[in-house]
Amino acid sequence: MALPPDFLFRSIVIDSRQVTKDSLFFALPGTITDGHAFLGQAAERGAACAVVRADWFADVIAAGKVPPLPVITAPETLTALQDLAAWWRSLFPVSLVGVTGSVGKTSTKELIATILSRRFRVLRNPGNLNAITGMPLALLGLTPDVQVAVVEMGLYDPGDIATMVRIARPQIGVVTNVGVSHAERLGSQEALIANKGDLVGGLPSDGYAILNGDDVNVRGMRSRTTARVITYGLNDDNDIRASDVESEGLSGIVFRLMLPGERAVRVRLPLLGRHSVHTALAATGVARALGLALPDILAGLEGEQTQLRLYTVPGPNGAMLIDDTYNSSPQSTLAAFNLLEELDAPRRIAVLADMLELGVYEVEGHTHVGQRAAVVVDRLYTFGSRSAITAEAAIMAGMPNERVFAFLPDRKEALATQLRADLRPGDVVLIKGSRGMHMEELVDALRAEPVTETDVASTDTASTTTQPGGSS
Repeated sequence: MALPPDFLFRSIVIDSRQVTKDSLFFALPGTITDGHAFLGQAAERGAACAVVRADWFADVIAAGKVPPLPVITAPETLTALQDLAAWWRSLFPVSLVGVTGSVGKTSTKELIATILSRRFRVLRNPGNLNAITGMPLALLGLTPDVQVAVVEMGLYDPGDIATMVRIARPQIGVVTNVGVSHAERLGSQEALIANKGDLVGGLPSDGYAILNGDDVNVRGMRSRTTARVITYGLNDDNDIRASDVESEGLSGIVFRLMLPGERAVRVRLPLLGRHSVHTALAATGVARALGLALPDILAGLEGEQTQLRLYTVPGPNGAMLIDDTYNSSPQSTLAAFNLLEELDAPRRIAVLADMLELGVYEVEGHTHVGQRAAVVVDRLYTFGSRSAITAEAAIMAGMPNERVFAFLPDRKEALATQLRADLRPGDVVLIKGSRGMHMEELVDALRAEPVTETDVASTDTASTTTQPGGSS
């Protein structure tokens, strides 16, 4: 079987469930399953061709079999996908912004793209295309009309960021912070810092490194780059600063924004929690690097299209659920506690699942969260074996036993049942956990009505990804 030399693929995919007619399917290796096992499904869904590993193809032919669709062979399929993305990116002289950090990557990427969209045609990668396998797909969405691309870079294994920098060639790099998430995979926090710093280390000398100057580990990355450095934060020695931060609960935050050469201005930001100020400052730094004037920056920060990561949905018995189930780490959980503490509610309740991939920081991280929970929340529910540490730490910090409820990993349904019976009118419930704990299932089980995002929920402003040869 062969394709004509002028054949155009309509999309490029790595998941056989997303195959549409005339797709090019990359059979990638996986930790649990191998993409080569799904070639039949890809063919049935209309894939025109698959990229397969050369040794796999040799074994198939030696066994007297024929693949179910035309194939292109490569020594390694992931490398082939990355090389294709690197070549495609090289065809477009766009300004590319890379964003990494332990917490806040997606919110920062979204706000940067929102502000830049006031002047430029912007491509942003969807939140789930931020890894070494997914980011190349985002870059394959570049088209001649795109002027700026904003790409989130997630770190999972050593060398990931350096590889993504090689492929994407960013001119601007943003580092939000360095926590302890993924320390298990990287081996130590020092290795985490080094790998995150690969972003700024790969910037050109005429580029910009936008660094969180309040994080000592991020500020120290300036020594790794020849690019121009812009620091942001609340401390007085930053280039872009905020002061007089005030929370307005679920309506957002207000602060004074100070830029070099500009008068201080008051900003009303429709993002939740004081920690969102750093998100706004990072986005402002990128906008300044790309030449946006202050009025455009303010319009982007304060506009209705600004995307939020947290959603509020109605819960049982008149309670309100704060859905923060995208992911979890000690740093992001403590930031969520700060938001919870700012809200006026008869009872503040936290439902916390395990924080994964903390490595040697696992006990310390869960303990610290439990100690803070004892101060902030009125009732604490935990889910998972690791979060039992959180529950115990909260009790040891003075939280009464009768206000702490620990559920093991096979008891999610029982957790939902008890919560539904426990909640009262006006209760505010924070639900948070690592992605692998699937806490979105608990939110769905507790919804008082079908999904309806409130005024603080986000507007879907993600760009459509267009692949070579057509739209996906």
